[in-house]
Amino acid sequence: MTGSDHDACPACGAGTRTEQWCGVCGLDLRSETAGGLRSLTGRLAATEVELASVAARRDALASELAQRRWESDRRAPMPAPDIPAFRPFARPGAGTNTAEWGVERVRNLLLWTGATLLALSALAFTAVAWTHLGPGGRAALLIAFTVVSAVMASALRSRLPATAGAFTGLTIALALIDWQVVRRAGVAPGMSTKAWWATGTAVVSGLSAGLGRIAAPVPARRAIALLLPVSAVLAIAANASASWSVALSLAVLAAAMVAALHFVTPRSDDQVVAATLRLGAGAVWFGGALYALDAAIEPTRFVETMLPAAVMLAFTLAPGLAARPAPGTFDSIDRVPMAFLVFAAVIGAALTLASASLGSIGMLTFAAVFGGFAIVAAPHLASTWSRAAHAAGIASGAAGLVFAVSGAAVAVFGPLAWFAEAWTGNTGTRAARVVAGPQTSDAVGLGWCAVAILIVTAAALACTSRPRTNARRAFDTQTRRAGAVGFVLLAIALAPIAAGASALVAGAVTAGATALAMLGAAVAARRDDKRALTSGLLVVVTAVPAAGWAALTRTTSIVVLATVLISALAAAAVGRSGWLRAAHAAIGTSAAITLAAVSMLAGDRTRPSAGFAALIVAGVVMVVGSLARKDTADGPVVEIVGATGMIVGVALALPSVTWVGAGLTAMVPLFLVASVRRDRTYTYATSAGAAALGATWVWLAGADVKVVEAYTLPAAAIALAVGTLAWKTGRARSWLNLGPACAIALGPTLALAIARNDDTRAVTVGIAGLAVLLLGARRRLQAPIVLGAITLVALGIDKIGPHAVRLPRWTVLAIAGALLLWVGTTFERRRDDVQRAARRLGDLG
Repeated sequence: MTGSDHDACPACGAGTRTEQWCGVCGLDLRSETAGGLRSLTGRLAATEVELASVAARRDALASELAQRRWESDRRAPMPAPDIPAFRPFARPGAGTNTAEWGVERVRNLLLWTGATLLALSALAFTAVAWTHLGPGGRAALLIAFTVVSAVMASALRSRLPATAGAFTGLTIALALIDWQVVRRAGVAPGMSTKAWWATGTAVVSGLSAGLGRIAAPVPARRAIALLLPVSAVLAIAANASASWSVALSLAVLAAAMVAALHFVTPRSDDQVVAATLRLGAGAVWFGGALYALDAAIEPTRFVETMLPAAVMLAFTLAPGLAARPAPGTFDSIDRVPMAFLVFAAVIGAALTLASASLGSIGMLTFAAVFGGFAIVAAPHLASTWSRAAHAAGIASGAAGLVFAVSGAAVAVFGPLAWFAEAWTGNTGTRAARVVAGPQTSDAVGLGWCAVAILIVTAAALACTSRPRTNARRAFDTQTRRAGAVGFVLLAIALAPIAAGASALVAGAVTAGATALAMLGAAVAARRDDKRALTSGLLVVVTAVPAAGWAALTRTTSIVVLATVLISALAAAAVGRSGWLRAAHAAIGTSAAITLAAVSMLAGDRTRPSAGFAALIVAGVVMVVGSLARKDTADGPVVEIVGATGMIVGVALALPSVTWVGAGLTAMVPLFLVASVRRDRTYTYATSAGAAALGATWVWLAGADVKVVEAYTLPAAAIALAVGTLAWKTGRARSWLNLGPACAIALGPTLALAIARNDDTRAVTVGIAGLAVLLLGARRRLQAPIVLGAITLVALGIDKIGPHAVRLPRWTVLAIAGALLLWVGTTFERRRDDVQRAARRLGDLG
């Protein structure tokens, strides 16, 4: 590498000449990092060159576009305005004013605002003159205004086309007002309002077509696109009486409007006309669909549903035409919504045809089946129709799926109500009668239709879960497969209730499904570790109702817990995923601990004895996790579950002092055995000490011992043992190792000696404090020295206090004065002594 390569550091830009290391930032100029920085710098420079080229092309196109716009305005040639150059990262100067609208937009806004004001003034003049003129005069006056506006629009067509367009719009608006005035003048009094305005809008549409010939064509075309559909809708409303005829007419009208849109699009680039036709067709289609739904609510016989179904199919005409682009044109509009409406109309026709023989729940099931077929068929269709079929399938099955999931939720979470009244049920009772506890009255929506919807949904997800190349999906393959399994498990939980089986069968089915789901999750995660989380969570779907049904009777509780215990341990042995094995081990050990307590309770034993049994099993689990499952992923989890089970066991035994003391006493050897493991020695030894202390306190309390030292001295001994163990391993200073033991041994006795003026305790704690002080001084340890000294000083102050009160008052002042004089005289030396003593105290352990 030459010296020229190092003229500038790529990181900081400093000049470095031929050095290997940058003198500013310290970068190795011959390393891969420096090379990568130089590569990025070169690519950035090339990108800036490309950006400048694109900006130049944009400026050229903008100038050409402005020139053509000025030429099409039919004005005298004027110099084209300067188009600002495109600078994507440049900011305008502080004093520049950027125009937000172009000249044409401002001009059109002014013209149309003026036309609107003229129309409003005409309305105001008509309202004022209405009381002074007769019907004929009013009509003649407004017609005169309309004629003048039309003449102005025609006269200005060549010279001022924009102004002519404004007058054309004004003429059309005045024509609509004239039609209303003619109506008020008494013309055609027997005609309904809908029919009158259907005729009027059609007449004004014809007038607009004529104005398009002699005046501005653009406003005329837009008025026709708006008025003709309105005329047709009003004509349908005036002539059709039945809902089905209205729906059929509106469907045909929507199709005609879409056909007109296909005819107009290749011949005109007016986006307003296209948008008007598109929005109008959509509004007409949805309005007709509402009429069709209103008419389809109560079909009674199959024959009567044939015509409604045909009407439903008629609603596929307009979206079907809209879903295909106009020939010879390129249209970037997304046509998926139109294709979706085609599928929706077909499904609606099928449901209408079957509505005579199916109830509401059957209709939901039928819709879900149609939706499943649409979702399965979607990948085999063209892009637009595939997306539409997928969306239509989801929309069709959504209501049924919500219904089925709601019923399945009752089947899953309802049995949990038995925990409030455990062991009061009967396994022979029909499951549907007790699915939400003994107070269940009616289980609605828990039939075979809900099961069928869940199975159809699972099948649709399974069929669409195959990997597809170059396909964007909201849910990946694994999620779809997991969803399919989840819906199958929901169906399994719901099936016994739908079949009218007993609670025993429901419990057996859910417990068996839970066992198989755990084993299946372990096997699935062996092939792909990414499936572990999803597969493991799916077990909850059947485990929740199994737990609820287990609370039905004592026998079901024991059987379900034993099943879960065996299957979970088997899954932990079979599995290869670390955290999933840990989860299964946690489930199995939790089931073992719970089974011990439940078995005791089922045998009419007391709750404290059940808690003791759970504590013993939990202790064994903890020892197994600590020693037998060492260096495994599930070992720490088993230890945590065991320790938690021991705490829960003590809590269950709390009403009985005897069982609590026995439990705490049994915990000591269990913790000591677990502490054989070297990296757990300190933790379990400390826990054993705490358990021994708790057992001592409990047994003392049970013996009605009230001497405080009987409780504090064992605690101090335990704290001293733990502190000594920590001191040998060098974990902390004396305040953490020996401070708690000294404080527990001296503090309560000292407080009682002072509070009760107990000479015996005072002498005892004084001797103990002196011993602690001397031992701390011998070993040069801070905590014993400080705590022993505080104890002796506190005792001294307590003993001298009553005598100090009886001294003469002047003695206090004399002592204070002498002390201040002595301190002032030796201040400097004493300050050095205090600092030296503090340093020496800090140097102690």
